[in-house]
Amino acid sequence: MKTLSILILFLTLNSVSYGQEKIILSNEYPTKKELVKIDNSNYEITISSIDGNVLQKGHYYQEKNRLIPHGVWKIYDVNTRKLVTKSEYVMGVQQWIETTIDGEKVRYTGKDIEIHRLQKRISALEKLVKS
Repeated sequence: MKTLSILILFLTLNSVSYGQEKIILSNEYPTKKELVKIDNSNYEITISSIDGNVLQKGHYYQEKNRLIPHGVWKIYDVNTRKLVTKSEYVMGVQQWIETTIDGEKVRYTGKDIEIHRLQKRISALEKLVKS
């Protein structure tokens, strides 16, 4: 569950380039973030290590002045460069996450993720009440 929590947190944070507008969001160690405008309201983000290896890819949908995660997001292992986690968002709501834990693929639904978040909130509230 700890791994799931870390992955969920990391995801709440990719390379089609057909001459679209590219924006380098950051080029600070240890990552480089490149945002590519696909059309009027869709963007693709690629997060790479400084040596050029892709770490994460995902898509955003622009609604007013906000970029909302939308579509499939992928996370790659920094050492092996293999895909380790995939997740799908629909207008900012995580639908599922599939990841590899100890060599086995596991998949959690949106309901599983929400239950885990609620359990963490309940635990934090219980600690506040006890103190």
